[in-house]
Amino acid sequence: MRGNEPLTPRELETLALLAAGNTTPDIARQLGVTPGTIKTHLTNMYRKIGVRNRIQATRYYLEHCTSHPLRPPPARHADETSPLIERQIRELEARLDELAPATAEAERLQHALKALRGIES
Repeated sequence: MRGNEPLTPRELETLALLAAGNTTPDIARQLGVTPGTIKTHLTNMYRKIGVRNRIQATRYYLEHCTSHPLRPPPARHADETSPLIERQIRELEARLDELAPATAEAERLQHALKALRGIES
């Protein structure tokens, strides 16, 4: 936390959903609130953690709110799993599967560009 005021549990939940790539309407739907309420959470959260946008907030989440070597995650029983975390894992895996073809295409285009630049020289 950059400021003195900690994030509320709802702001942490909102931050986790934001970091998973959800839009404001998606987050609102998942939490059962209005998009305006989510915008209020985002404004308060951005102020508290000292960021200005979703990208910075996602980076903050990854650096401060996920497992960290200096701060091990709380002990859980083997059969205890958070439904929110399970959903986020499934959503991130699905997004990675969607992005895989684009990554391969980008690599192919980079090779083609490099080859063309070699011809140009």
